[in-house]
Amino acid sequence: MLTPVKIFKSLYQFPLAFLRLILLVMGSLLFLLAGFSGYYLTRHKIPFSRAMLKGWGSFCLAILNINIKLHGNIPDYKCLVVSNHRSYLDIMLYQAVFPVSMVAKAEIKTWPILGQAVKVSRMILVERSNLKSLIKTMQLIYDEIQAGNNVLVFPEGTT
Repeated sequence: MLTPVKIFKSLYQFPLAFLRLILLVMGSLLFLLAGFSGYYLTRHKIPFSRAMLKGWGSFCLAILNINIKLHGNIPDYKCLVVSNHRSYLDIMLYQAVFPVSMVAKAEIKTWPILGQAVKVSRMILVERSNLKSLIKTMQLIYDEIQAGNNVLVFPEGTT
């Protein structure tokens, strides 16, 4: 049964959700433009890439009004992180707290906008059906860690 309170809440929440969506899209595009500029100006340096990803993740979480409560310590050495992929928020959370290069399916490169972010975010793309690509991906993960970056893998599947 619809009550005046429920009607008010739904009317109040829709504009707020729409505003958040607009801010997320516009802010992400600005970070992408800044990322491209800096990516080429800094000659693909990892610290710049990590700073952009950390800023983007923090921006997105702030817009969505998500607060992070961290338990334990973040390692100060470079490592491979293996995690469950529960939602698209996982990516924002990791980037805000612990900037990483992600291993992702190669199809992402063809997606609008996100495909353009592949270089800036230092994504490692894998063609899952190609055995040679899997072996190449293992080498790229190793190289990325040796270069001083953390790598994130979501092994259980796709989104």
